[in-house]
Amino acid sequence: MKSGNDNYITDNLQTPCGVIYVVDEAGKRIPFSVCKNSFDCDYEFESSSGITKKINTDTNFSLMIKTSDLKLHAKNKIYLDGIPLDFGCSGERVECVSGGNNGWFIAIGAYSPNDEEKTHQSYLYSKKSGYYEQGYIVEPVKYDESKFEWYDVEMLEDKSGFLFWLIDTKREYIFFNVAWIKCEPDDEWHYEAVVQFWTT
Repeated sequence: MKSGNDNYITDNLQTPCGVIYVVDEAGKRIPFSVCKNSFDCDYEFESSSGITKKINTDTNFSLMIKTSDLKLHAKNKIYLDGIPLDFGCSGERVECVSGGNNGWFIAIGAYSPNDEEKTHQSYLYSKKSGYYEQGYIVEPVKYDESKFEWYDVEMLEDKSGFLFWLIDTKREYIFFNVAWIKCEPDDEWHYEAVVQFWTT
């Protein structure tokens, strides 16, 4: 397990919660670069004992996957082989999965470049299908990916990571963020919140 400002290329990332892999449709490992996540601010909270604490971690990374290593429209996945993960949190165009075990918390975050287009298509589909009049916005059975750019991403069903596929080759890299931290008893939810914060 590496930490600090090391930049290196690997086909797996060892963590206290398991191993992160990136694989293609056939399960073949895809190499990726590991570098320090540029979003690396301290997280401040009031502990269960009433003391204000600031926490950070050396293990807050961006994983960079070269688009030249991917085939257009082929389904790849990034996932943690280890502890179970669940939906963590989401924001504008970002979401993460997270979990904890044996005093550690981890999160994997993904940027979704086509969120706005998906929302637009869902709105049009819902209007056309009558869902909107009932107060619902429903995703279409299939999105029109001709309107998408860069790549698309969706959470894996078991929440262990993300499925992603290349739409075009306009970008050199696809990025995912991952962070893990050792937690202190009685303040676990703050530690899960901070890895979610750093990765989204």
